[in-house]
Amino acid sequence: MKRPAILLFCLSLSLYFGSAVEAVYQPTPGQGTVYLTEMGDASKGAILTPIDLNLSLYATTVDRLSFPETVICSPNGDLYFTETFAPQSVGAAASILIHQPGRIVEVPEDNFHRVARVKTNGSAPNYIVEWDDATLLPSSLALGPNGDLFIGSTSKDNKPTQGVWRIRGATQSTTNFNPPEQILPPNLFSPPRKGTSNSVRPMDFLPNGDLLIIDAPVEMAPGGRVLRAVGPGYNSTTTFVAPFNDADTQRPFKPSGLALTPDGTILITDFANDKILHYDAQGNFIGVFVELSSPNQIAVGSDGLVYVTNLRFRGRNVNGGLYIYDPQGGLIVSDTSPIFRRGVAVCP
Repeated sequence: MKRPAILLFCLSLSLYFGSAVEAVYQPTPGQGTVYLTEMGDASKGAILTPIDLNLSLYATTVDRLSFPETVICSPNGDLYFTETFAPQSVGAAASILIHQPGRIVEVPEDNFHRVARVKTNGSAPNYIVEWDDATLLPSSLALGPNGDLFIGSTSKDNKPTQGVWRIRGATQSTTNFNPPEQILPPNLFSPPRKGTSNSVRPMDFLPNGDLLIIDAPVEMAPGGRVLRAVGPGYNSTTTFVAPFNDADTQRPFKPSGLALTPDGTILITDFANDKILHYDAQGNFIGVFVELSSPNQIAVGSDGLVYVTNLRFRGRNVNGGLYIYDPQGGLIVSDTSPIFRRGVAVCP
């Protein structure tokens, strides 16, 4: 009678350790590949993809970047990202060489910003546009239905943003990209208040082709809102979500990211009020999707899974998280580590 008991005990141990070993490896759930930006200064920034969320293990897809804020992907899986250079890592007098038609120009590192495309097969980045201008800081990207690339801008030193720009046919180009054209000027967006800056972020397209744009203060100032740019020209805007104060906290609405769900509704992160808000395609409030501390960027996969980055400042340290929810707002998995994560994308 002892042998069955021993066998049962061994089976229990096997099941216990088997499940424990299984729990060690935690791949990213859902369809597609997830990419995140690590917001490090010059040469320390990167684009990462999760390998094991349980152990906070990530593979580096692109490295040696400077403040890659936003990453998006095209239907064929190409990655597009913004990059802004700052002088903290190599001294205030640092400079960088950039290539312009017929010449090479040396500009101060903190005056240099660009948008790049990279193949996910490990090839070197292909630079779509480069600015040696301190007033134009690319803040976000969106790919239009016809392959046009839309670029938002963040203001600096109390100056207005430079609005929204478009590069026609970006996904069809191999090396020679069309020059960017400004389609929405600064005066359509909120001016920076004293001591603040402002960010304009084209984020996603409604089913009818209109573009949703976040117009929000970078610092804690009132006036955050979401605009709709009317296609196909995108030269005019209407209000999609007007400025408001949160009913629970009385703090102003501060949108940081938004994404469409497969059913055509919209999720918007409210960074200041620790919520992800749910709206219909007309901009009507549906409800709070989930509560999350300082939600930042957001992406939704084709299967409806929701991916959100967040961050917390603890003195001089930054903790960045990746949270994954099912379509109903149930938390599937979360990972937090001392990395400044911001952009997130889900690629086919």
